[in-house]
Amino acid sequence: MLLGRLPKVLTIDDKGRLVIPALLRKEIEKEGGGQDLHLGCLEKGYLYLHTEKQHREFVDALSEVLDNTRKSRETRRKILYRFVPVSLDSAGRILVPKDLKEAAGIERDVIILFMNERIEIMPADKAVDLAEDDESFDDALEDVFAEIGARPRARGSDQGNE
Repeated sequence: MLLGRLPKVLTIDDKGRLVIPALLRKEIEKEGGGQDLHLGCLEKGYLYLHTEKQHREFVDALSEVLDNTRKSRETRRKILYRFVPVSLDSAGRILVPKDLKEAAGIERDVIILFMNERIEIMPADKAVDLAEDDESFDDALEDVFAEIGARPRARGSDQGNE
């Protein structure tokens, strides 16, 4: 699956349809997703789009984390309630239900971000926030690089004092 974002802003039309670009449709096909997808809103500001395979893996992961207690069953219901099946039409579009658009704070223009385990659709104006670097991002990035070993430590730093 692709990782990163599509370089252009997409528009949801007046009927609630979003054209899924050919590049993304090819990736969906590679994933064995076919025409059937799952669209949901779990976090304000984002829609999650899963292929059939991604959705199955997501549901399986929920089952591993959530036991059969009343609280876990209710949590599972609330999570899965927030997803709807959607299909690509002959023009390569999906219908974004009004309630999901509202839950995600989407009006018209969106950005698509490819995550490993899902595709995220977000309001285009939210993408501006992601593009801005700030001190907290710099700190978080340093922590991630240190954790994965992607950046060598500077000479004379606290090597071995961890």
